[in-house]
Amino acid sequence: MVTTTLSFHFNFLQNILAWVVAGSLAYYFYIRPEQEKAQEQETYERRKLAALEVETLIQNLAKQDQFARIYLIVDTLATNYASPSSGNANARKGGCLCLAAVAVALAGHPESQSPEFISKVTPPVLLACTDPDSRIRYYALEALYNISKSTRPAILACSEKIFDVLFRLCSDPDRSVQNAASILDELMKTSIGTDAPNFPLDAFLTKLVDCMAVDSSPQRLFLLGWISLIDGLPRADVRLLRTLPQLLPGMLDFLADAAPEVQSAASKLLHQLMMDTEEDPGRVDVTALCVALTEWLAANESPPSSSSLGDLYSDVRLGNDTNTDSSGIAASRGVAIAWLRALVSAAPSELGNQAASLLKACLRCLDTSNPEMQSLGNELNEELLQEHSLIDNADISELLTTAAQGIGAMQESARLAALRWTALLLQKSRKSITSTEINGESSTQSSVSHMLDPNILPALCDALSSPSDRVVHEAVAVLAAISGSGEEGCRKALASVLGCFRGAPGAKLLQRRGSAIVDRLCQRMGAQRVLSTLSNLISEEESDVDFSRLMAQAVALMLLTSPELEEARALLSQTSCSLGSSPSFEENSKKNNKKKKNKADTRAEFLYSLFPGLSCSISAALSIAFLAGAYPLAADIIVKLTEQPLISDMSASVVELGQVVSLLEAPVFAGLRLQLLSPHRCPGLLRALHSLLLVLPQGEAFRMLKQRLECIPAERCIAKGDELKDTIGREEEQRYDNKLLAIFVDVQTRKLASSTNNGA
Repeated sequence: MVTTTLSFHFNFLQNILAWVVAGSLAYYFYIRPEQEKAQEQETYERRKLAALEVETLIQNLAKQDQFARIYLIVDTLATNYASPSSGNANARKGGCLCLAAVAVALAGHPESQSPEFISKVTPPVLLACTDPDSRIRYYALEALYNISKSTRPAILACSEKIFDVLFRLCSDPDRSVQNAASILDELMKTSIGTDAPNFPLDAFLTKLVDCMAVDSSPQRLFLLGWISLIDGLPRADVRLLRTLPQLLPGMLDFLADAAPEVQSAASKLLHQLMMDTEEDPGRVDVTALCVALTEWLAANESPPSSSSLGDLYSDVRLGNDTNTDSSGIAASRGVAIAWLRALVSAAPSELGNQAASLLKACLRCLDTSNPEMQSLGNELNEELLQEHSLIDNADISELLTTAAQGIGAMQESARLAALRWTALLLQKSRKSITSTEINGESSTQSSVSHMLDPNILPALCDALSSPSDRVVHEAVAVLAAISGSGEEGCRKALASVLGCFRGAPGAKLLQRRGSAIVDRLCQRMGAQRVLSTLSNLISEEESDVDFSRLMAQAVALMLLTSPELEEARALLSQTSCSLGSSPSFEENSKKNNKKKKNKADTRAEFLYSLFPGLSCSISAALSIAFLAGAYPLAADIIVKLTEQPLISDMSASVVELGQVVSLLEAPVFAGLRLQLLSPHRCPGLLRALHSLLLVLPQGEAFRMLKQRLECIPAERCIAKGDELKDTIGREEEQRYDNKLLAIFVDVQTRKLASSTNNGA
């Protein structure tokens, strides 16, 4: 009896499906175009009627607990009709609808929740959703909707597979398929919201991450909807935030989508996620998120041409997405920077190891012509500078390297920020080293100069030639910070400054801004220290005689004319032959002898430190000798110029001697010229000036000096014996050392030999 009943049911089912299929085929060859839509509707009605018959059949079997027979019917529908092996499109459509009818018939029955039933009824329908025929895809989605609705919440076990189908069909070329997918999508989201505990969240998040690289606008909108759904689930937002480093780059790409609805949805979701992150940073892997953001910025920004910032990032990706709006890219960058600011503000102590990457991102924003991006970069920069805990935990050397690259940026704002960071980091390094020394720890190799990136000094040299006074000012501040680390740092810094003045561009820079640069260095580091070190470096210059002579002349001219170097000039010009000095003044000041002795020693030390470098130029050496009141030295230098081997370069010497005559007419030598009114007090001055006059050929310089000397009344040059004796006594008291003359001769001889060798 059981066998007969089962046979009847199968025959009945097959007859129904055969009727549906045959009915469709019977009309296939006779249908006219204008009847096609009506015929399709008629065919659908036949399938619907067959599905209702199957639903009634399954309900009757369920009442009899004949579930074995129900599963046999499901297998038959899946294998013979819904499967691609059926070879008939209408059979597949009918098979999907009948499988859905089975699920509807069991709705509310415990069997509908069994994993076995779900595993049998859904696979053939899911497979039909990928069929090339759009109508089969449509009916498969309709069937899947009815199955999902009837088997909730057990259907959530298949949510990943259904998600795959929906993700594919949400951008289907057939609008009806898209609409059907949207309806099923809403049902699945409702089911998950209602029965969240049955939702396989972790596996689903992994799938979401894998899909984020998509370019299709409908698919992007679909993904944003699912991320928003998960963010709203109880306790699911915690795991979502943990996955944020993998999801966020894709969402930033979505912001640049050409479709406004995608941009709007992405913006709202990113704003909500940022608020969630700021509310409780502990739920987020801040470091991983920072890495994701900085890498995304690196991949979506083009390095400025001719800028060292191009070295900060590689593998730049721009314009690969054909579905990208250029204005949206800028908006995406702005949101990424806003996220970085939020992370720095929320958890600065955790981002120490990302400080260099953050600074790179900041400098890149500043090195753009977009005012909005520059504003965002400034805000991020200020945020970074204020978070001391971030800098305290950072790798200072790595930060210095990044800042050094930023000094070569194209935009002034980026260069200023990089210079500001460099000065700050050098100061911090110096404090750290000082602390180490106080604690008794060895710091032989830990000086600031050892921490310097090899590119930082060339970058500073380039910054000194910037047309921006602010950039030059900050570059000088950094050089001063380097010099503050010790003598080694000072030499390195000033050597780089000298390097700026080499070549034709360097000569223009020296003429245009050399004095201002040296003046600022002197203000920050001390004039004596700067001028002495520069002179020492000039004296060591062996390969380029012309350059050393040019720099010696420049330093001497700065010392003679710069208002900022007034104190240094005053120190050198304090001589016993100065106008107005008298023996009675010296006698009445015995109580200050010790103080004056120390000052004289300082003056002598300063003069000795300057003279080797300035001796590279005859005009520089003579002008400083005149300034220091070392008139016998000046006279002896002029005499030495007429002797071998220096006489072989007399033509060049004559040019420089003419420069000395011009300098003697400068305001700084007004006091010297007035001393000519009392020649008996400083006979060395007369001797030096007359020696200079007699060595000069009779040209413009000769006539200028001759006219000046003719202004001295003849009777003034005749000194009585006792006056001459007093003068000699005072002149012997003057601190004149033959070592200075020896230094001059040695330097000039070496330069002449070097010039001869180079010429050969």
